[in-house]
Amino acid sequence: MKKLIEGFTRQLTDALRLGEAVDLVRPGSDIRNILISGMGGSGIGANLIESLTFGRVPIPMTVNKGYNIPQFVSPHTLFIACSYSGNTEETLSTIQKALLKRAHIICITSGGKMLEMAKEYNLHYIQMPAGSDSPRAMLGYAMISLLYALYHTNLIGGAFIKETQNAVEYLDRGEKAIQSQAELIAKKISGKLPIIYCDGRLEAMAVRFQNQMNENAKHLAHVNTFPEMNHNEIVGWENPLPVLSQCQVIYLYTDHDHVRVEKRMELCRDIFEKKSNPIIDIVAEGASLLEQYYHLIHLTDWISYYLALENKVDPGPVEVISYLKGELEVVQIAQYGWPTRYLTITFPYATFSNHYLPYAGLHMFNRDKRDDTFDWHKRGRDSMRISRGIYVSAMPFLFSWLLLSCVMLVFVNATRLVFRKRRKSHQCKACGYDITGLRPCPECDHATHTTVSA
Repeated sequence: MKKLIEGFTRQLTDALRLGEAVDLVRPGSDIRNILISGMGGSGIGANLIESLTFGRVPIPMTVNKGYNIPQFVSPHTLFIACSYSGNTEETLSTIQKALLKRAHIICITSGGKMLEMAKEYNLHYIQMPAGSDSPRAMLGYAMISLLYALYHTNLIGGAFIKETQNAVEYLDRGEKAIQSQAELIAKKISGKLPIIYCDGRLEAMAVRFQNQMNENAKHLAHVNTFPEMNHNEIVGWENPLPVLSQCQVIYLYTDHDHVRVEKRMELCRDIFEKKSNPIIDIVAEGASLLEQYYHLIHLTDWISYYLALENKVDPGPVEVISYLKGELEVVQIAQYGWPTRYLTITFPYATFSNHYLPYAGLHMFNRDKRDDTFDWHKRGRDSMRISRGIYVSAMPFLFSWLLLSCVMLVFVNATRLVFRKRRKSHQCKACGYDITGLRPCPECDHATHTTVSA
Protein backbone atom coordinates (compact mmCIF):
# COMPACT_ATOMS: atom_id res chain seq x y z
CA MET A 1 0.00 0.00 0.00
CA LYS A 2 2.87 2.38 0.74
CA LYS A 3 4.15 2.13 -2.84
CA LEU A 4 0.66 2.75 -4.20
CA ILE A 5 0.27 5.92 -2.13
CA GLU A 6 3.75 7.09 -3.12
CA GLY A 7 2.81 6.58 -6.77
CA PHE A 8 -0.28 8.79 -6.67
CA THR A 9 1.24 11.60 -8.75
CA ARG A 10 2.64 9.13 -11.31
CA GLN A 11 -0.85 7.67 -11.51
CA LEU A 12 -2.34 11.07 -12.27
CA THR A 13 0.22 11.70 -15.02
CA ASP A 14 -0.40 8.31 -16.61
CA ALA A 15 -4.17 8.77 -16.35
CA LEU A 16 -3.90 12.05 -18.30
CA ARG A 17 -1.97 10.25 -21.03
CA LEU A 18 -4.56 7.48 -21.27
CA GLY A 19 -7.50 9.90 -21.23
CA GLU A 20 -6.02 12.02 -24.01
CA ALA A 21 -5.61 8.95 -26.22
CA VAL A 22 -9.22 7.81 -25.78
CA ASP A 23 -11.49 8.39 -28.77
CA LEU A 24 -15.08 8.65 -27.59
CA VAL A 25 -17.74 9.35 -30.20
CA ARG A 26 -20.10 12.20 -29.33
CA PRO A 27 -23.62 11.01 -28.41
CA GLY A 28 -26.04 10.86 -31.32
CA SER A 29 -28.91 12.24 -29.22
CA ASP A 30 -28.89 15.17 -26.85
CA ILE A 31 -27.84 14.30 -23.29
CA ARG A 32 -30.32 15.49 -20.67
CA ASN A 33 -28.99 13.79 -17.52
CA ILE A 34 -25.98 11.86 -16.26
CA LEU A 35 -25.93 8.70 -14.15
CA ILE A 36 -22.64 7.31 -12.82
CA SER A 37 -22.75 3.81 -11.37
CA GLY A 38 -20.00 2.43 -9.14
CA MET A 39 -19.29 0.84 -5.78
CA GLY A 40 -16.56 1.14 -3.16
CA GLY A 41 -13.27 2.61 -4.33
CA SER A 42 -14.63 3.06 -7.85
CA GLY A 43 -17.87 4.64 -6.65
CA ILE A 44 -16.21 7.24 -4.43
CA GLY A 45 -14.48 8.64 -7.51
CA ALA A 46 -17.94 9.32 -8.96
CA ASN A 47 -18.96 11.14 -5.76
CA LEU A 48 -15.84 13.30 -5.93
CA ILE A 49 -16.49 14.21 -9.58
CA GLU A 50 -20.12 15.01 -8.75
CA SER A 51 -18.87 17.38 -6.04
CA LEU A 52 -16.18 18.95 -8.24
CA THR A 53 -18.54 19.63 -11.16
CA PHE A 54 -21.39 20.93 -9.02
CA GLY A 55 -22.63 24.16 -10.58
CA ARG A 56 -20.55 23.61 -13.73
CA VAL A 57 -22.35 20.81 -15.55
CA PRO A 58 -25.59 22.21 -17.04
CA ILE A 59 -27.62 19.01 -16.58
CA PRO A 60 -28.44 16.85 -13.52
CA MET A 61 -25.78 14.37 -12.39
CA THR A 62 -26.60 11.42 -10.11
CA VAL A 63 -24.35 8.79 -8.53
CA ASN A 64 -25.92 5.34 -8.33
CA LYS A 65 -24.78 2.67 -5.88
CA GLY A 66 -26.71 -0.57 -6.03
CA TYR A 67 -28.24 -3.15 -8.36
CA ASN A 68 -31.01 -0.99 -9.86
CA ILE A 69 -31.15 2.28 -11.78
CA PRO A 70 -33.58 5.24 -11.58
CA GLN A 71 -36.67 5.37 -13.77
CA PHE A 72 -35.48 8.53 -15.55
CA VAL A 73 -32.76 6.65 -17.49
CA SER A 74 -33.50 6.91 -21.21
CA PRO A 75 -31.76 7.27 -24.60
CA HIS A 76 -30.99 10.84 -23.46
CA THR A 77 -28.99 9.62 -20.45
CA LEU A 78 -25.20 9.48 -20.33
CA PHE A 79 -24.63 6.33 -18.27
CA ILE A 80 -21.07 5.85 -16.97
CA ALA A 81 -20.25 2.53 -15.29
CA CYS A 82 -17.07 2.50 -13.22
CA SER A 83 -15.49 -0.65 -11.77
CA TYR A 84 -11.75 -1.14 -11.51
CA SER A 85 -11.92 -4.94 -11.41
CA GLY A 86 -14.75 -5.08 -13.94
CA ASN A 87 -16.47 -7.79 -11.89
CA THR A 88 -18.53 -5.75 -9.41
CA GLU A 89 -21.90 -7.49 -9.54
CA GLU A 90 -23.94 -4.43 -8.63
CA THR A 91 -22.41 -2.34 -11.44
CA LEU A 92 -22.76 -5.14 -14.00
CA SER A 93 -26.43 -5.40 -13.09
CA THR A 94 -26.95 -1.67 -13.74
CA ILE A 95 -25.29 -1.94 -17.16
CA GLN A 96 -27.79 -4.60 -18.21
CA LYS A 97 -30.65 -2.34 -17.16
CA ALA A 98 -29.13 0.71 -18.88
CA LEU A 99 -28.83 -1.31 -22.09
CA LEU A 100 -32.54 -2.04 -21.98
CA LYS A 101 -33.18 1.69 -21.57
CA ARG A 102 -30.94 2.39 -24.60
CA ALA A 103 -28.82 4.87 -22.66
CA HIS A 104 -25.53 6.19 -24.03
CA ILE A 105 -23.08 4.01 -22.08
CA ILE A 106 -19.40 4.49 -21.28
CA CYS A 107 -17.53 1.83 -19.26
CA ILE A 108 -14.46 2.62 -17.15
CA THR A 109 -12.60 -0.52 -16.06
CA SER A 110 -9.32 -2.41 -16.17
CA GLY A 111 -10.85 -5.63 -17.50
CA GLY A 112 -13.12 -8.40 -16.21
CA LYS A 113 -16.70 -8.94 -17.31
CA MET A 114 -17.34 -5.24 -17.82
CA LEU A 115 -14.67 -4.98 -20.50
CA GLU A 116 -16.06 -8.12 -22.17
CA MET A 117 -19.53 -6.58 -22.17
CA ALA A 118 -18.24 -3.29 -23.57
CA LYS A 119 -16.55 -5.06 -26.49
CA GLU A 120 -19.45 -7.45 -27.04
CA TYR A 121 -22.14 -4.76 -27.08
CA ASN A 122 -19.95 -2.26 -28.95
CA LEU A 123 -19.97 0.20 -26.06
CA HIS A 124 -17.50 3.02 -25.52
CA TYR A 125 -14.95 2.29 -22.80
CA ILE A 126 -11.85 3.66 -21.10
CA GLN A 127 -9.46 0.94 -19.98
CA MET A 128 -7.37 1.53 -16.88
CA PRO A 129 -4.14 -0.39 -16.19
CA ALA A 130 -4.77 -3.73 -14.50
CA GLY A 131 -2.79 -5.54 -11.84
CA SER A 132 -3.77 -3.92 -8.54
CA ASP A 133 -5.60 -5.77 -5.77
CA SER A 134 -6.67 -2.47 -4.18
CA PRO A 135 -9.20 -0.55 -6.32
CA ARG A 136 -9.27 2.18 -3.67
CA ALA A 137 -5.64 2.94 -4.50
CA MET A 138 -6.53 3.50 -8.19
CA LEU A 139 -8.61 6.60 -7.44
CA GLY A 140 -6.45 8.81 -9.65
CA TYR A 141 -7.21 6.71 -12.72
CA ALA A 142 -10.93 6.63 -11.90
CA MET A 143 -11.23 10.40 -11.39
CA ILE A 144 -9.29 11.38 -14.52
CA SER A 145 -11.19 8.82 -16.62
CA LEU A 146 -14.52 10.21 -15.40
CA LEU A 147 -13.41 13.76 -16.16
CA TYR A 148 -12.34 12.74 -19.67
CA ALA A 149 -15.66 10.97 -20.23
CA LEU A 150 -17.46 14.24 -19.45
CA TYR A 151 -14.93 16.23 -21.48
CA HIS A 152 -15.30 14.09 -24.60
CA THR A 153 -19.09 14.42 -24.42
CA ASN A 154 -18.83 18.24 -24.33
CA LEU A 155 -20.17 18.55 -20.78
CA ILE A 156 -17.09 20.15 -19.20
CA GLY A 157 -14.07 22.05 -20.42
CA GLY A 158 -10.44 20.98 -20.37
CA ALA A 159 -9.24 23.09 -17.42
CA PHE A 160 -8.84 19.94 -15.31
CA ILE A 161 -5.87 18.86 -17.45
CA LYS A 162 -3.71 21.86 -16.52
CA GLU A 163 -4.95 21.80 -12.92
CA THR A 164 -3.93 18.13 -12.59
CA GLN A 165 -0.47 18.88 -14.00
CA ASN A 166 -0.06 21.72 -11.49
CA ALA A 167 -1.17 19.44 -8.64
CA VAL A 168 1.39 16.80 -9.64
CA GLU A 169 4.21 19.34 -9.46
CA TYR A 170 3.01 20.74 -6.13
CA LEU A 171 2.54 17.32 -4.48
CA ASP A 172 5.94 16.10 -5.65
CA ARG A 173 7.63 19.16 -4.14
CA GLY A 174 5.83 18.82 -0.81
CA GLU A 175 5.86 15.03 -0.45
CA LYS A 176 8.04 14.92 2.68
CA ALA A 177 6.04 17.64 4.44
CA ILE A 178 2.78 15.85 3.62
CA GLN A 179 4.06 12.58 5.08
CA SER A 180 5.28 14.29 8.25
CA GLN A 181 1.94 16.02 8.76
CA ALA A 182 0.08 12.75 8.13
CA GLU A 183 2.18 10.84 10.66
CA LEU A 184 1.55 13.48 13.34
CA ILE A 185 -2.23 13.44 12.75
CA ALA A 186 -2.30 9.63 12.80
CA LYS A 187 -0.72 9.62 16.25
CA LYS A 188 -3.44 11.98 17.53
CA ILE A 189 -6.19 9.78 16.07
CA SER A 190 -4.78 6.51 17.39
CA GLY A 191 -7.01 4.90 20.00
CA LYS A 192 -9.88 7.35 19.35
CA LEU A 193 -13.02 7.47 17.22
CA PRO A 194 -12.47 9.98 14.40
CA ILE A 195 -15.48 12.20 13.64
CA ILE A 196 -15.00 14.12 10.39
CA TYR A 197 -16.92 17.35 9.81
CA CYS A 198 -16.81 19.61 6.75
CA ASP A 199 -18.85 21.75 4.36
CA GLY A 200 -21.63 19.80 2.65
CA ARG A 201 -19.95 20.14 -0.73
CA LEU A 202 -16.87 18.39 0.68
CA GLU A 203 -18.82 15.37 1.89
CA ALA A 204 -17.40 13.00 -0.76
CA MET A 205 -13.87 13.91 0.34
CA ALA A 206 -14.76 13.22 3.99
CA VAL A 207 -16.30 9.86 3.05
CA ARG A 208 -13.13 8.99 1.11
CA PHE A 209 -11.09 9.75 4.24
CA GLN A 210 -13.45 7.60 6.31
CA ASN A 211 -13.25 4.72 3.82
CA GLN A 212 -9.45 4.79 3.80
CA MET A 213 -9.33 4.61 7.60
CA ASN A 214 -11.85 1.75 7.49
CA GLU A 215 -9.96 -0.30 4.88
CA ASN A 216 -6.32 0.62 5.44
CA ALA A 217 -6.23 1.13 9.21
CA LYS A 218 -9.19 -1.18 10.03
CA HIS A 219 -10.41 1.76 12.12
CA LEU A 220 -14.01 2.93 12.56
CA ALA A 221 -14.83 6.57 11.72
CA HIS A 222 -17.88 8.82 11.38
CA VAL A 223 -18.75 11.57 8.88
CA ASN A 224 -21.30 14.38 8.84
CA THR A 225 -21.52 17.79 7.21
CA PHE A 226 -22.36 21.40 7.97
CA PRO A 227 -24.94 22.87 7.99
CA GLU A 228 -26.98 19.62 8.09
CA MET A 229 -25.52 18.38 11.37
CA ASN A 230 -26.60 21.63 13.06
CA HIS A 231 -30.20 20.51 12.59
CA ASN A 232 -29.89 17.13 14.34
CA GLU A 233 -26.53 15.58 15.29
CA ILE A 234 -25.32 18.57 17.31
CA VAL A 235 -27.97 17.74 19.93
CA GLY A 236 -26.46 14.26 20.31
CA TRP A 237 -23.26 15.70 21.76
CA GLU A 238 -24.61 15.11 25.25
CA ASN A 239 -24.28 11.36 25.71
CA PRO A 240 -22.74 8.89 26.24
CA LEU A 241 -19.99 10.83 27.97
CA PRO A 242 -17.43 7.94 28.06
CA VAL A 243 -17.71 7.61 24.26
CA LEU A 244 -17.56 11.36 23.61
CA SER A 245 -14.36 11.62 25.64
CA GLN A 246 -12.77 9.11 23.24
CA CYS A 247 -13.85 10.98 20.09
CA GLN A 248 -11.48 12.98 17.93
CA VAL A 249 -13.15 15.66 15.79
CA ILE A 250 -11.44 16.51 12.50
CA TYR A 251 -12.34 19.60 10.47
CA LEU A 252 -11.70 19.59 6.71
CA TYR A 253 -11.39 23.00 5.04
CA THR A 254 -11.07 24.29 1.46
CA ASP A 255 -11.11 27.79 -0.01
CA HIS A 256 -14.54 27.03 -1.48
CA ASP A 257 -16.41 26.49 1.80
CA HIS A 258 -19.48 28.66 2.30
CA VAL A 259 -18.79 31.62 4.58
CA ARG A 260 -21.80 30.76 6.78
CA VAL A 261 -20.55 27.17 7.11
CA GLU A 262 -17.18 28.44 8.32
CA LYS A 263 -18.97 30.52 10.94
CA ARG A 264 -21.03 27.52 12.07
CA MET A 265 -17.93 25.35 12.39
CA GLU A 266 -16.22 27.92 14.58
CA LEU A 267 -19.29 28.29 16.80
CA CYS A 268 -19.42 24.51 17.32
CA ARG A 269 -15.71 24.21 18.10
CA ASP A 270 -16.19 24.93 21.81
CA ILE A 271 -19.10 22.47 22.04
CA PHE A 272 -16.98 19.63 20.67
CA GLU A 273 -13.80 20.40 22.58
CA LYS A 274 -15.65 20.56 25.92
CA LYS A 275 -16.86 16.98 25.42
CA SER A 276 -13.89 15.44 23.60
CA ASN A 277 -10.37 16.38 22.48
CA PRO A 278 -8.90 19.45 20.74
CA ILE A 279 -10.07 19.54 17.12
CA ILE A 280 -7.62 18.64 14.32
CA ASP A 281 -7.81 21.12 11.42
CA ILE A 282 -6.87 19.86 7.97
CA VAL A 283 -6.68 22.67 5.43
CA ALA A 284 -6.49 21.84 1.71
CA GLU A 285 -3.73 23.44 -0.36
CA GLY A 286 -3.82 24.33 -4.04
CA ALA A 287 -4.93 27.03 -6.45
CA SER A 288 -8.18 25.39 -7.59
CA LEU A 289 -10.77 23.13 -5.99
CA LEU A 290 -9.49 20.13 -7.99
CA GLU A 291 -5.92 20.76 -6.83
CA GLN A 292 -7.14 21.03 -3.24
CA TYR A 293 -9.00 17.73 -3.63
CA TYR A 294 -5.81 16.04 -4.86
CA HIS A 295 -3.94 17.42 -1.85
CA LEU A 296 -6.59 16.16 0.59
CA ILE A 297 -6.71 12.74 -1.08
CA HIS A 298 -2.96 12.32 -0.86
CA LEU A 299 -2.70 13.64 2.71
CA THR A 300 -5.57 11.55 4.07
CA ASP A 301 -4.27 8.43 2.31
CA TRP A 302 -1.00 8.87 4.19
CA ILE A 303 -2.90 9.44 7.45
CA SER A 304 -4.73 6.14 6.98
CA TYR A 305 -1.42 4.39 6.25
CA TYR A 306 0.30 5.71 9.38
CA LEU A 307 -2.81 4.96 11.42
CA ALA A 308 -2.56 1.35 10.22
CA LEU A 309 1.02 1.28 11.56
CA GLU A 310 -0.23 2.70 14.88
CA ASN A 311 -2.87 -0.06 14.98
CA LYS A 312 -0.24 -2.67 14.01
CA VAL A 313 -2.28 -3.94 11.04
CA ASP A 314 -1.45 -4.56 7.39
CA PRO A 315 -3.03 -1.73 5.34
CA GLY A 316 -3.31 -3.87 2.22
CA PRO A 317 -5.71 -6.80 2.75
CA VAL A 318 -9.44 -6.32 3.31
CA GLU A 319 -10.26 -9.81 4.56
CA VAL A 320 -13.82 -9.04 5.67
CA ILE A 321 -14.78 -7.80 2.19
CA SER A 322 -13.18 -10.85 0.61
CA TYR A 323 -15.08 -13.07 3.04
CA LEU A 324 -18.41 -11.41 2.19
CA LYS A 325 -17.83 -11.80 -1.55
CA GLY A 326 -16.94 -15.47 -1.06
CA GLU A 327 -20.04 -16.13 1.02
CA LEU A 328 -22.26 -14.37 -1.53
CA GLU A 329 -20.74 -16.58 -4.22
CA VAL A 330 -21.63 -19.69 -2.22
CA VAL A 331 -25.18 -18.44 -1.61
CA GLN A 332 -25.71 -17.74 -5.32
CA ILE A 333 -24.49 -21.17 -6.38
CA ALA A 334 -26.56 -22.89 -3.69
CA GLN A 335 -29.68 -20.97 -4.66
CA TYR A 336 -29.43 -21.03 -8.45
CA GLY A 337 -26.79 -23.58 -9.40
CA TRP A 338 -24.12 -23.05 -12.04
CA PRO A 339 -24.99 -21.17 -15.26
CA THR A 340 -26.92 -23.61 -17.48
CA ARG A 341 -28.00 -23.66 -21.12
CA TYR A 342 -31.65 -24.16 -21.99
CA LEU A 343 -33.82 -24.75 -25.04
CA THR A 344 -37.22 -23.15 -24.77
CA ILE A 345 -40.08 -21.65 -26.76
CA THR A 346 -40.38 -17.98 -25.89
CA PHE A 347 -42.91 -15.23 -26.60
CA PRO A 348 -41.19 -11.99 -25.51
CA TYR A 349 -41.71 -8.50 -26.87
CA ALA A 350 -38.67 -7.15 -28.64
CA THR A 351 -37.80 -3.71 -29.91
CA PHE A 352 -37.54 -3.59 -33.69
CA SER A 353 -37.33 -0.30 -35.61
CA ASN A 354 -38.59 1.52 -32.50
CA HIS A 355 -41.85 -0.45 -32.50
CA TYR A 356 -42.88 -3.24 -30.14
CA LEU A 357 -43.74 -6.43 -32.02
CA PRO A 358 -44.49 -9.88 -30.61
CA TYR A 359 -41.89 -12.49 -31.40
CA ALA A 360 -42.27 -16.24 -31.13
CA GLY A 361 -39.69 -18.88 -31.88
CA LEU A 362 -37.13 -21.32 -30.57
CA HIS A 363 -34.26 -19.72 -28.71
CA MET A 364 -31.09 -21.06 -27.20
CA PHE A 365 -30.15 -18.82 -24.31
CA ASN A 366 -28.03 -18.67 -21.19
CA ARG A 367 -29.48 -17.68 -17.89
CA ASP A 368 -26.77 -16.17 -15.77
CA LYS A 369 -27.46 -17.54 -12.30
CA ARG A 370 -25.06 -15.09 -10.73
CA ASP A 371 -27.11 -11.96 -11.38
CA ASP A 372 -30.43 -13.56 -12.34
CA THR A 373 -30.58 -11.89 -15.77
CA PHE A 374 -31.06 -13.33 -19.24
CA ASP A 375 -28.41 -13.30 -21.89
CA TRP A 376 -30.04 -13.32 -25.35
CA HIS A 377 -26.95 -12.81 -27.44
CA LYS A 378 -24.44 -15.13 -29.15
CA ARG A 379 -27.12 -17.30 -30.69
CA GLY A 380 -26.71 -16.73 -34.44
CA ARG A 381 -28.75 -14.65 -36.84
CA ASP A 382 -32.11 -15.44 -35.29
CA SER A 383 -31.17 -14.44 -31.78
CA MET A 384 -31.78 -11.31 -29.79
CA ARG A 385 -28.89 -8.97 -29.20
CA ILE A 386 -28.67 -5.98 -26.93
CA SER A 387 -26.44 -3.19 -28.18
CA ARG A 388 -27.58 0.43 -27.67
CA GLY A 389 -31.13 -0.90 -27.63
CA ILE A 390 -32.49 -4.31 -28.55
CA TYR A 391 -32.62 -5.42 -32.14
CA VAL A 392 -33.37 -8.74 -33.86
CA SER A 393 -32.60 -10.11 -37.29
CA ALA A 394 -35.47 -9.13 -39.59
CA MET A 395 -36.02 -12.23 -41.74
CA PRO A 396 -36.17 -14.88 -38.99
CA PHE A 397 -38.29 -12.51 -36.94
CA LEU A 398 -40.93 -12.01 -39.65
CA PHE A 399 -40.82 -15.60 -40.90
CA SER A 400 -41.47 -17.13 -37.48
CA TRP A 401 -44.32 -14.71 -36.81
CA LEU A 402 -45.99 -15.34 -40.20
CA LEU A 403 -45.55 -19.10 -39.83
CA LEU A 404 -47.23 -19.07 -36.45
CA SER A 405 -50.10 -16.95 -37.80
CA CYS A 406 -50.68 -19.34 -40.74
CA VAL A 407 -50.67 -22.39 -38.49
CA MET A 408 -53.20 -20.82 -36.16
CA LEU A 409 -55.45 -19.79 -39.09
CA VAL A 410 -55.47 -23.32 -40.56
CA PHE A 411 -56.17 -24.83 -37.17
CA VAL A 412 -59.14 -22.54 -36.46
CA ASN A 413 -60.77 -23.11 -39.88
CA ALA A 414 -60.29 -26.87 -39.72
CA THR A 415 -61.91 -26.92 -36.30
CA ARG A 416 -64.91 -24.98 -37.58
CA LEU A 417 -65.37 -27.37 -40.52
CA VAL A 418 -65.26 -30.46 -38.33
CA PHE A 419 -67.43 -29.29 -35.49
CA ARG A 420 -69.94 -26.95 -37.18
CA LYS A 421 -73.65 -27.84 -36.69
CA ARG A 422 -75.92 -28.76 -39.66
CA ARG A 423 -78.66 -26.17 -40.19
CA LYS A 424 -82.27 -27.37 -39.86
CA SER A 425 -85.41 -25.61 -41.19
CA HIS A 426 -89.16 -26.05 -40.53
CA GLN A 427 -91.77 -26.19 -43.39
CA CYS A 428 -95.57 -25.96 -43.11
CA LYS A 429 -97.27 -29.37 -43.67
CA ALA A 430 -100.18 -27.77 -45.51
CA CYS A 431 -98.55 -25.28 -47.92
CA GLY A 432 -94.81 -25.97 -47.65
CA TYR A 433 -93.99 -22.39 -46.57
CA ASP A 434 -90.77 -21.99 -44.53
CA ILE A 435 -92.02 -21.26 -41.03
CA THR A 436 -88.68 -21.59 -39.18
CA GLY A 437 -89.07 -19.56 -36.01
CA LEU A 438 -92.71 -18.76 -36.83
CA ARG A 439 -95.88 -20.22 -35.30
CA PRO A 440 -98.46 -20.62 -36.87
CA CYS A 441 -97.91 -20.46 -40.65
CA PRO A 442 -98.50 -16.89 -41.87
CA GLU A 443 -99.96 -18.21 -45.15
CA CYS A 444 -102.51 -20.77 -44.03
CA ASP A 445 -102.60 -20.56 -40.23
CA HIS A 446 -101.52 -24.22 -39.85
CA ALA A 447 -99.47 -24.81 -36.68
CA THR A 448 -97.87 -28.13 -37.68
CA HIS A 449 -94.54 -28.33 -39.52
CA THR A 450 -92.05 -30.73 -41.04
CA THR A 451 -88.34 -30.61 -40.09
CA VAL A 452 -85.99 -30.47 -43.10
CA SER A 453 -82.14 -30.68 -42.87
CA ALA A 454 -80.17 -28.02 -44.77
